[in-house]
Amino acid sequence: SVSQACCICGGSKLLSPSPSIASSDRPSASSALPTSQPSQIASQSPSACVDEPDWRFVQGTNVALGCSAFDAAPSLFCKQVGDIGFISNGKSVYEACCVCGGGQHVEAASSQRPSQAPTVIPTLSSHPSRVPTTAPTVCEDDDNWMSGGTVPVLSGLSCDALGENESYCAVLDDPQFSNFSKSVSQACCICGGSKLLSPSPSIASSDRPSASSALPTSQPSQIALQSPSTCVDEPDW
Repeated sequence: SVSQACCICGGSKLLSPSPSIASSDRPSASSALPTSQPSQIASQSPSACVDEPDWRFVQGTNVALGCSAFDAAPSLFCKQVGDIGFISNGKSVYEACCVCGGGQHVEAASSQRPSQAPTVIPTLSSHPSRVPTTAPTVCEDDDNWMSGGTVPVLSGLSCDALGENESYCAVLDDPQFSNFSKSVSQACCICGGSKLLSPSPSIASSDRPSASSALPTSQPSQIALQSPSTCVDEPDW
């Protein structure tokens, strides 16, 4: 029924048909129902379907149509031709045309040429790729970065503060706003950077003392602090 065959009505081609109590007007192609799972029994050799070469459909016109004429809309044409019981060379459209479930299955010759189109589904491999990706799959901002300098509003901005506003990128890419040896274009995803990009060494002298000569690391320090410390805001500022 339409509720079994059409997705819009709740069906699909994978739904099992309900058994018919009426006799069929054509032989069954197979006694097995279609399945979404691959067969556990390998075929002896690959086969290709070939339309009945001399089969032609003629109805109310002098134009004879072969099976290939139904390729554009098989669900429509196969049913219409089949419903009127048209027979050509002793075969119905369901027996003669591959697109309607018929045709002749012959052994297919293997091709020595690669496919002209890539497969829709990528082939899975148990081995890692030998070629590294040029960029991380998911970009993550450098959480430790904020714009340097002493310019009101523009200094002290984190990547999160930029949001999706790319206009900040050109402004903050000025060297005065670099911080932690990174510019905004190296630290923030919206500006083309990420936390995985290595900082570039600075060739200009710093206008403030460095917090550390070591680059930030995701690993804990092997040297314990002499005493724990906490940050306290300037009380009279």
